[in-house]
Amino acid sequence: MSRKIIGTCAALVVLAAFAVAPAVSSAAFLKETVGGAPLVIPSGAPVVAYNEAGTSVKLNAGAFTIECNEVILTGKVHANHDVNGNVLVTIEDVWFRGDEPLETRCTDNGTPAKVLIPAITNEGGKQHWCIKNPFGTDEFLLEPWNCTEAGGQEFTFVIVTTGMTCAYHRAASLKGTVTTGDIENKPVTFKMNPGQELIREVTSPVICPEVVKVENFLFEMYTDTAPTGAIYRHAGSVADPIFLE
Repeated sequence: MSRKIIGTCAALVVLAAFAVAPAVSSAAFLKETVGGAPLVIPSGAPVVAYNEAGTSVKLNAGAFTIECNEVILTGKVHANHDVNGNVLVTIEDVWFRGDEPLETRCTDNGTPAKVLIPAITNEGGKQHWCIKNPFGTDEFLLEPWNCTEAGGQEFTFVIVTTGMTCAYHRAASLKGTVTTGDIENKPVTFKMNPGQELIREVTSPVICPEVVKVENFLFEMYTDTAPTGAIYRHAGSVADPIFLE
C-alpha cells in the first residue's frame, strides 16, 4: 500500500474517532457584565437568588400543596472554580415567603401557611447550603451542607398549615439543570428536577403526609449590593444578572 493511501486511511480513522466521541462541555464561570465586557466574579462576592419571575415554588404533599411566590437565597461565591473545576456558591440565608396581606406567608390552597428552615442561619441555626455546578456539565446540586464540608447534614423543612405542623427531611442533594449563557440579558437559572421528595420526620404527627415533593423550583442569580435580609426586591434593584458561561 502506498504512503498516500496509508495516510488517507489514518486520517479517516481520526475523523471517525471524533465523530463517535461524546461531546464534552467546556468549563463555565460565573460572570457579570461590567462596562459591556464579561467579568469573572471573584470568590467572596455576595449573590442573591430569587425564584423565577411569575413562578411559585410548590411543596406538594397531596393532602396539601404549599405555594411560595417570593423565595430568596443569599450567600457568596465560594469558588469560581475549585481545584476540580467546579463552580461553588455558599447559601447562608433562605426565605420561603408569599405576598399575603400583613404577613409574608406562603399559601395552602389560598389559606396562609408557613415554610420554615430552622437549621439555616437566618432562622437561628448554623447550617449553610452549597450550590454546585460540576465541571463541564449543565447540571447542578443543591447540597444541605457548607461548600467546605463533605456531607453529614440534611435538609429540614417545617410546614405550618391549617391544624398541622409537619417537619420533613432529606439527606440527599436536590438535583437540577442550569442555563449557561446570556439570553436577552437573562441571568443564570437553576431549575430543580421535579418530584424530588422530602420525608416526614418521625417526631411529626401521623396526620402529616409521609412525603412532600418539591415542584417548580426555579431560581435566578444576581450580584447582591443590598444588605442581607428578607426583603423581596425586583431583579432590577440588584446590581447585575449573573451568567454561567
